[in-house]
Amino acid sequence: MIKASPLGFIFGNYFLSGERVLTQGLSLGLEVGTRFPSPGRTYTSQYYSYRSGGLLWPSVSNLSYFTITPELRWYTNGGPGHGFYISLYYRYLDIKQRNIQANLLIPQQGKAPLDGVVTYQEYLRTHALGLGIGAQWLLGRKKNIVLDWYIIGVSNGRGSGWVEGSYKFYDKQPHKSEIDASTLENLLLDQTESDSEGVKTTLDKQAQTFRITGLRTTVISPRLGLSIGFRF
Repeated sequence: MIKASPLGFIFGNYFLSGERVLTQGLSLGLEVGTRFPSPGRTYTSQYYSYRSGGLLWPSVSNLSYFTITPELRWYTNGGPGHGFYISLYYRYLDIKQRNIQANLLIPQQGKAPLDGVVTYQEYLRTHALGLGIGAQWLLGRKKNIVLDWYIIGVSNGRGSGWVEGSYKFYDKQPHKSEIDASTLENLLLDQTESDSEGVKTTLDKQAQTFRITGLRTTVISPRLGLSIGFRF
């Protein structure tokens, strides 16, 4: 069986899956999904990182991802590829969030603070195991049309990520000597919401770029949808 999600095309999420019946009531499937960034719109807020709601609608214009999900299905009625099923799956997810911006304000002793902006990208790779339920029907005179309703699934796993970007000041000066490196690093960690144990910051004051690595997070994500396809 080959299936695709028609609702995903409306929102820019593209999913294609295949399923092979192994024995009566048992099948093996593989789903591949992707999303491309939407051009022409930039959402500028540091509060929509993947660590604080980046998968929600306000920031999806700059969100892209790739996911691959192998799964094992058990059809409770013993049917060959139809009926209610329980699914055990593994999911690999690679996310990129572009063009996130945050204000940068650096205090100076006896002087006006330096005002600027940080522009950065977030990257996240996750590995998770999940369990779900759904129902599948074989339709048509030859029972070769497949309707698959994945009712709900939940996966739990671990993710690793990094942040990279640049900063600039509104007076268009680099201020290499006036700014203490540790102060700037702490502000960048705070503004990108990366201030956690074990992270490492690499700073280039000449190019005004930075990279933050060693981010770790726990990922709990739902899975649901409707797909249609053909049985061969």
